[in-house]
Amino acid sequence: LPQNTVNDILQSRNGYVWVGTQEGMARFDGMRFTVFARRTAPDLPSNIVTCLLEDRSGRIWIGTNAGLAFFERGRIAPGATELAGRVIREIIEDRDSSLIVGTTRGLFRVRNGVASPMDLPGSSSAWDVRALVRHSDGSLWVGTEQNGLFRWSGSALEHFGPGSGLGGVTINALIQDGAGDLWVGMSGEGLRLLRDG
Repeated sequence: LPQNTVNDILQSRNGYVWVGTQEGMARFDGMRFTVFARRTAPDLPSNIVTCLLEDRSGRIWIGTNAGLAFFERGRIAPGATELAGRVIREIIEDRDSSLIVGTTRGLFRVRNGVASPMDLPGSSSAWDVRALVRHSDGSLWVGTEQNGLFRWSGSALEHFGPGSGLGGVTINALIQDGAGDLWVGMSGEGLRLLRDG
């Protein structure tokens, strides 16, 4: 590895294992690591790789602490220029193949290489977004630092705050299980299972 702090790991459909570190991204083919860092890939916004995603087309999206890039056909290219300088925390692909990107300063949708803010009613552009998941019921769940958990149904924003046991905590991880329940991983507070509200 280029560095031993690992921020994210992804196995792409072609079998490669991709590792995001504090000094670039590494691709493991089963025998050796190939490192992608700014010295050889200048379109990588930063060597601090925070998150990784493979989209439906096989493109690898790379979130960094200074913007977004992608890997395709053997090279790294710039992502949405509107996100330059932003800390990218999480990337998911939505049903329409656009990306939803969580940053330290709110949510963005990337469509055709252009990022635009996602201003959900009642939300804050100052949210430090740490985790995202699109639930099978269509709702978008957003985990934040210190502001708890939010659920956007498409028409209303629901906040799971102090009364839910999720207020004032940092939500680092979200995943939906096969039963449709939501698992919530938190800093210093362990793991919660959210079922039937």
